Amino acid sequence: MELSLVIPTLNSSGFIKGVIEKILPELPANVKEVIIVDDSSADNTFKVLNEALVHPSIPIRLIRLQHNYGQAYATKIGIELATFDYVVVFDDDLQYPISEIHKLIQKAESVKDFQIVIGHKEKDLSPVSNYRKFTTTIFIVLKYLFIPQVRNLSSITSFVLINKKELVNYHPIYVWELKSSKAFSVSVNTNTTKNRKSNYTLSKYLTHFLPLLVFVLFKSTLTIGFVALLLYIKDGGNTMKIISIVLLLLSILLKLQLHLLKHKKVVVKDKYEFDPV
Repeated sequence: MELSLVIPTLNSSGFIKGVIEKILPELPANVKEVIIVDDSSADNTFKVLNEALVHPSIPIRLIRLQHNYGQAYATKIGIELATFDYVVVFDDDLQYPISEIHKLIQKAESVKDFQIVIGHKEKDLSPVSNYRKFTTTIFIVLKYLFIPQVRNLSSITSFVLINKKELVNYHPIYVWELKSSKAFSVSVNTNTTKNRKSNYTLSKYLTHFLPLLVFVLFKSTLTIGFVALLLYIKDGGNTMKIISIVLLLLSILLKLQLHLLKHKKVVVKDKYEFDPV
């Protein structure tokens, strides 16, 4: 199984060079290329990477996006540009030891027919913000209410191995396209410390969860709208008629918003390739 490794990054100039120097010697032999996607950092992350990747031990592609689209979209473009069908997504803060990739590979090879293998944190010893704890709890609740096909998964994290042949379009709401028979998780270890404090604020977490919120609203308005319509057909009444029309129209608008989120255009500003000497 030959792999591409995708690393989305943002405002990491203070530590990204050290991260690259640490992970490259430890990469499994399965990893044949590395793709680093700079999500339009406000600092000099791109410059630091450009200087640090002059003589890599493995082919590396450095991508800079035109705008700050968010981690999900930076990951999406990295996966799309990957040479190989199997892609590992890896955080830029070393939250997970690079050696844990082999657990994803072992799981993928044991099941063969898969869309995604997700690295589930066996015991998270790294600092976790209250925002992340809150949003993780909300996601777990909504997962059981609205996403039955992933109830078998321990959690949804950013440390994943994706089969591009089965999961054709990775996007912020990809979890709703997973099949329970082709989505797997495996326990992985985390580092006790990370390279930096999380960039995520409450507003960024809300933006990150926007697709989830839109999806939940869509499912809710569609369901309640149909119930109201059935009640109107059964008993009549202008109130139920108005409620059903408003909610069904709203569900159509939300469905359109989901389509736009799924197919949002991501523009690449710069692209460089670094080959081994």
